[in-house]
Amino acid sequence: MRETRWHLAWAVVLAANLIVPALLGWEVSRQGGRGGLVTAALVLWAAGHLLLARVPAIGEPVVLGGVVTALTQFFPVLQMMAGLTSLWVVERVSGVPDADRPFSGGMTDAKAFAATLFTAAQVGVVALVFGPVVRLFAEFVADAAQSPSTPSTTQHPRT
Repeated sequence: MRETRWHLAWAVVLAANLIVPALLGWEVSRQGGRGGLVTAALVLWAAGHLLLARVPAIGEPVVLGGVVTALTQFFPVLQMMAGLTSLWVVERVSGVPDADRPFSGGMTDAKAFAATLFTAAQVGVVALVFGPVVRLFAEFVADAAQSPSTPSTTQHPRT
């Protein structure tokens, strides 16, 4: 049952983390490449479930960190920087002759696929860093809530 919970949480967290990148990617791929975006999203979904099946202990850090990265979309600097970095790398690696005019040849499915996976990898690393941090913070708060906030005022008898 516990493993099923992480699989469901992975699907929700992935969907939540796709909001801004999907909107930006859809715009960038207006004239081509949308098949690559959709394929990469499906690969990410499947890869997450396979990883959770193989390494169930990764569920909590991935989901907790994924919640943090999803919340950063209210001010999407992380997603925009990861996406721009991915587009730059994909353009350089693809060997476009006019490097001053990125995507002058248009976005292809292969480029969109690679850029989407690279963007997800960057955001995923951030999520994996924040997952344990959130867990430690939650434990700290729980411990602080359980321990008395003031010293004991119990009177000891005088001898």
